[in-house]
Amino acid sequence: MPYEKMKVRMLNGAHSALSYLSYLCGYRDVDHALAAPDVHEFVKMYLAEVAQTVPKVPGVDLPWYQGVLMERFSNPNIKDQVQRLAEDGSTKLQTTMVPVIREKTKAGKASPMLALAVAGWIRYMAGVDDFGAPIEIKDPLKETLQPLAKQALSQKDVLPFMEAAFGAKEVRKMRTFPGKVQAWYSRLLSEGPWRVLDSLDEFAFGFADFGEADDFQSNPFAERNITELVKLTFQDLQSMFETYDVDKNGYLDIDEITNLLEDFVGRLNEELPKANVLEIFGIREESKVNAEELLKYALESLPNPEDEKTVKLLVSRLDHDGDGKISAREFVSGFGDVVRIRYNQIRADVSEPRKSEITSVAVLPPRTFDNWTNVEDWAREVNTPSSSE
Repeated sequence: MPYEKMKVRMLNGAHSALSYLSYLCGYRDVDHALAAPDVHEFVKMYLAEVAQTVPKVPGVDLPWYQGVLMERFSNPNIKDQVQRLAEDGSTKLQTTMVPVIREKTKAGKASPMLALAVAGWIRYMAGVDDFGAPIEIKDPLKETLQPLAKQALSQKDVLPFMEAAFGAKEVRKMRTFPGKVQAWYSRLLSEGPWRVLDSLDEFAFGFADFGEADDFQSNPFAERNITELVKLTFQDLQSMFETYDVDKNGYLDIDEITNLLEDFVGRLNEELPKANVLEIFGIREESKVNAEELLKYALESLPNPEDEKTVKLLVSRLDHDGDGKISAREFVSGFGDVVRIRYNQIRADVSEPRKSEITSVAVLPPRTFDNWTNVEDWAREVNTPSSSE
């Protein structure tokens, strides 16, 4: 029945998709999760992706139905719990997601949001969040799947879990889909769920455009224009690391990071006023965005390298192993994302002015944050100091 397929794939499927990533981001109430622009955008993109497999339903306009679902999920009067929606994933996904993955694979259509949803489920099923707090798992296949989810954490391989959850034969039919799940899962481990959700506008369809190898100069900043500064290539990042690793010990310490940030922000301050800021942030000339106001906002949004707290927070985001210094691998994998996240946030704020509670690099909870219990209140308090929440 078309109506039943629409309900199962869109309503029930979106419930599962949002639950795992929302919980990992620290949300416990569904309406609180949907109030965060990053979660809101993920759910909207998920619904649009799944709607491609829903047949015409008499008397129902699918875009209208998607809007109804978004309003329902966001309704503060419907106090649904994220963890309730996360229950029984091994049963629910068999009907809400697997048939959709099968159809989209057969049709040769991309399924990035489905892959991210499955990656979120696998991460959730490990039963522990990024800060070591336990997650209560309620699933009929818990005894089978949780050990495999924990194994995925250590071995960074989602295939054994997927084969146990969906069946090895079914997974083989998914062709490239497991690889997409693996890519998202690896990013969830290395970056954390907040940063992954924040980057969806750039990464959902094909990941980032890193440019060509010949697009960089040996000096990291002095010869760079604004476009090159916000679109750092892999080679750029390698060159930056080598330049600022003054003692050549293979690590950047906090003083070296401070010097790098001073030079980088200084160059941005020089180049932004010279640039066509509307073009830089991908905003049409005919839009209502005022170029002077955008420039002012962009300059004010740059981090202050003289602020010790800002530098320490940047180090905490790059320092994956917690040893207090940044290796070449940590810097190359993390600094470019920090720049892109800030760039995308400025662009999103001026295009659709609504601020995420936990999106800004300046307020992302550090990796040493030891408890997710009050993370929502913490994030609101940081972003809106006058708030009583």
